[in-house]
Amino acid sequence: MFSTKKIIKRPLWFSLIMIASGHVIIYWPFLFYVSIFFFDSPGASSNNEILFYVSTIWFYPLVVLLFLYAGRRIFLINKLVGSLLAVIPFLAFLALITVYLVSQKLPEHHIKNNQVYFRNYVIENANAETFVSLGRLVGKDEYHVFYTNDVILDADPNTYELINEKTGRDKNSVFYENTKCVECDADTFRKITDDWFVDKSTAYHAFHSSLRRIEDVDVETFEALNSNFAKDKYRVYANMQPISGADPASFQVPEGICIVCGQDKNNCYRLDEVVSCKNRK
Repeated sequence: MFSTKKIIKRPLWFSLIMIASGHVIIYWPFLFYVSIFFFDSPGASSNNEILFYVSTIWFYPLVVLLFLYAGRRIFLINKLVGSLLAVIPFLAFLALITVYLVSQKLPEHHIKNNQVYFRNYVIENANAETFVSLGRLVGKDEYHVFYTNDVILDADPNTYELINEKTGRDKNSVFYENTKCVECDADTFRKITDDWFVDKSTAYHAFHSSLRRIEDVDVETFEALNSNFAKDKYRVYANMQPISGADPASFQVPEGICIVCGQDKNNCYRLDEVVSCKNRK
């Protein structure tokens, strides 16, 4: 005798719920990789909020699969409970994304429970009573200046002022991010663009979290062309390096997406390298 056991089919709308909730698993490898960097900041391993986010990310595929399995089985007994179990992973995913997006609108530096935070990281040694935010990345209290959650060594909080988002100075020195520019003259230092600066003696290029000094620049005629190129009346510079043989009078950066490409009346360049004008992209 053939079995007459009835095969119960679940409706299409329930299958769509299962697919919507199940698809959130495909983001897990990327989120897992990103979550590793949550522990880069000092104090992150003891921050309950960070630990909650990391734990949620690391284990959510298992939780999603358990909810989907339970929802699929229970649906045959109780459609309402089964549907709720199946849709919970998708709603939880939307809630986490919403919380993250809202948190991005909060000030980078903020005070909570009498502690100073940069994003989700506690700033050690920061005084919450005197802390003020100077910009998106920089803040200070009565004792220190901070870039993100790091103390800027030797910076004087009483005279520190921002030049741009990552650059500042006090009465004695210039700082880029949390690095002191020993060669910069604080009194005459000024911004040309967010990547190029000058003082009374020469020019500087912001590169890899520090200001790099460029030798023998004519400060009076120095101008920035984009984030990679600058020139004065004598030379053209690619980042910190003079471009040998480049003609400053005719040198320009063509419009387009190639920000490392330039040209003068004689040649085309990819940074400080001469290249064919046909293969410049």
